[in-house]
Amino acid sequence: MFFNISIGLFSTYIWYKLTEFRSKLTEFRSKLTEFRGQLAEFRGQLAEFRSKLAEFRSKLAEFRSKLAEFRSKLAEFRSKLAEFRSKLAEFRSKLAEFRSKLAEFRSKLAEFRSKLAEFRSKLAEFRGELAEFRGELAEFRSKLTEFRSKLAEFRGKLTEFRGQLAEFGGELAEFRGRGGYLYR
Repeated sequence: MFFNISIGLFSTYIWYKLTEFRSKLTEFRSKLTEFRGQLAEFRGQLAEFRSKLAEFRSKLAEFRSKLAEFRSKLAEFRSKLAEFRSKLAEFRSKLAEFRSKLAEFRSKLAEFRSKLAEFRSKLAEFRGELAEFRGELAEFRSKLTEFRSKLAEFRGKLTEFRGQLAEFGGELAEFRGRGGYLYR
């Protein structure tokens, strides 16, 4: 009987352990299913992460390309800035030269204005003299007209005198032809 009890106890013990094992197995299967769900979720998250990583790498490559483009444009900008600074220095030099020439021009303009004022003064003096000359010219023309009139009168008298002289020459020739006698 002791052996029966022992087998009965043993059997109860095994039954208890088997139930405990089944309970743990069910719990383990439940945890395994939960783990598989978590693993599937993790794999989904991993796939999403890999997709985002690929997207990030794509954007990183795009960013690096844009960065290279930006650096190229920055180098171009710096080159143009250096060129602009050079042209600005050249412009400033030409501006200084222009200002110097402008000052020189203003000096010459002041000199010219002084000479112009002097010229205008001489022109006014000349115009006065010209007016005086025109007065004298008008007087001379009047006298010339008077002289021409007298010359015409003189020429008329000269022509008349030549006629008389010719007449006298004719009479003289006739007088000589008569032998110097006044009447024959």
